[in-house]
Amino acid sequence: MKKIIDYFVSRHLLTNLLFFGVIMVSVFCWQQIGKEEMPEFAMDWIRVVTRYPGAPAEDVELFVTKPIEEELKSVSGLEEIHSASSLGVSSFRIFIDPNTKNKEQVIQDIKDAVLRANFPAEVRNLPTFHQFRSSEKAIIDIALVHKNKKFLDLKTRAELQKYALTFENQLLALPEVSSISRSGYHLPELQVLIEPEKLRRYEISISEVYNQIKSNHIRSPIGSLEDRGESKVTALHELDTVESLNSLVLKGSYEGPMIELSKIAKIKHGFKKSTTIYKVNGHEAIILNVKKSTSSDILAATKSVATFVERFKKTNSDSPINVFLMDDESFDVTNRLSIISLNGLIGFLLIIIVLMIFLDVKSGFWVAMGIPFSLGFTIICALLTGYTVNNMTLAGIIIVMGIVVDDAIIIAENISRHHSTGKNIITAAIDGASEVFKPILARIIT
Repeated sequence: MKKIIDYFVSRHLLTNLLFFGVIMVSVFCWQQIGKEEMPEFAMDWIRVVTRYPGAPAEDVELFVTKPIEEELKSVSGLEEIHSASSLGVSSFRIFIDPNTKNKEQVIQDIKDAVLRANFPAEVRNLPTFHQFRSSEKAIIDIALVHKNKKFLDLKTRAELQKYALTFENQLLALPEVSSISRSGYHLPELQVLIEPEKLRRYEISISEVYNQIKSNHIRSPIGSLEDRGESKVTALHELDTVESLNSLVLKGSYEGPMIELSKIAKIKHGFKKSTTIYKVNGHEAIILNVKKSTSSDILAATKSVATFVERFKKTNSDSPINVFLMDDESFDVTNRLSIISLNGLIGFLLIIIVLMIFLDVKSGFWVAMGIPFSLGFTIICALLTGYTVNNMTLAGIIIVMGIVVDDAIIIAENISRHHSTGKNIITAAIDGASEVFKPILARIIT
């Protein structure tokens, strides 16, 4: 080690170039390195959800859950499989064996197995797969409220929800955004308002009306046609407009008039009722929960979202809708980075002042310069090895910086002691640093 110290001490220009080179490169690396709240990790389980609209739990179990379970038997590397069948939904939570080496391959095998299962034609959408990753966490909430209404009526809700959908679709186009979930958004529906007097007049019960609507609102397989292969045929008759519901025949025969739904009920557009109301500043609101993509860090993603929101508000300045940003998760990360910067600056100044008092100005300056050099070298190594700046790495940096400064003070004091015995500064630097190298190395290791 003495030869290495001698090499750099004897070559001032190389040492200075190396020092300033590390500082300059670290500035570039700081712009590129990811900033997160927590280190990136993925859970050892995957959730699979398949929707079978309108089917009772028994049918979901028989026609969706069971076929998936059969296909999953061929997948190796699984520890446990939990399944649940409820009204219209089949849900799986599949745990991967923690000892499995290639977990990404196991996840792909799970997806392939689930997609091989045969589902009823009513299962219109493919199953959804989700593996929780810390890098895909929600980063910010966006609230949309109507300026003129604290509580939304049918007209203002339709206006707000149309605005929210347009806003969401444009926001999803940002590369930093992976997905958006909504709260306070009510699904549109057609409402049938039955008049009891007319039911009695036409001698029709509510159950008859319900059964007639249900039997005419269908989408089901009825067979296949053979012609150089097989083609599925689906019976489709959906009551999805006011006109189709109004013209639905409830009762009729050749001998009497037909009784349509419009004669005993009023059909209108509406929204599904919700038991939860979301309010912001006293106004009923729709909340968009924004999740970032894995390729973007939290600071860049929140900045991109905030910029988009400001641009969208300027473009739609005449709109009766207000947009607010809430629960910004990047605040804590920014705050911690500011604390590290401030503490580093304070430590830098204190070290110079203290060592100027007990040693000399030059020793104090170069001990203090160990702080930016160590930080810069750490940032370069972190970027090259794929690490991010997060709570864990920041805590490690804080701890290690104290060790670095303490060791630098020990080395500087020992060099100063050798120099006071009459040795020239180069010899004192070599002897002083090499003399305490082993004790310092043992201290760092332990």
